[in-house]
Amino acid sequence: AEAYWELRAAVIPGNLRGVAVTTADPESGPLFEVEENALRAALQQNTLDLRSTALVWLFLTLGPNPMNLALLRESDLNAYTLANQNFYELKVPRIKKRVPPRAEFKVRKIEKFLGAMLVQLRDQNLEEYPHEKAGSRPLFWSTNGSQALAGWHDVERHTSAADLSIELTKGVERLNV
Repeated sequence: AEAYWELRAAVIPGNLRGVAVTTADPESGPLFEVEENALRAALQQNTLDLRSTALVWLFLTLGPNPMNLALLRESDLNAYTLANQNFYELKVPRIKKRVPPRAEFKVRKIEKFLGAMLVQLRDQNLEEYPHEKAGSRPLFWSTNGSQALAGWHDVERHTSAADLSIELTKGVERLNV
């Protein structure tokens, strides 16, 4: 009986979280200002394809978890004009364990150049995948259907978070930053 109470009182620690950020790990931690500036400068040279450029810019400007971007749909991009100026908003799906995917969103204003780039990506997607239904079309398409998202209603054609992370890494490597 005594062993039972000792075991019951024991606390088993969980996984450490945020260590890379709090220790400023150079490999997996946040970008330093000089790194961010170098990345922005490299992106200005426009040497990547449209999809990779948009992906890197979204990670750089929004700082999301890859799953947030994996769940994006073309319809989440809102473009509107006021006083002859274009403005853009992106409904970023929130990822919480207690609600289904795409049940909650955070509307983020995005810079005009990035909004225009996402409109171009949406148009490119329409040319490449004209047969797919409007409204549920992913912003970042998976050509083979994403296994990580398979089974979730209406997101089978989205690129997985893991694949987007790999694309991001390859894009940054191609920029030689």
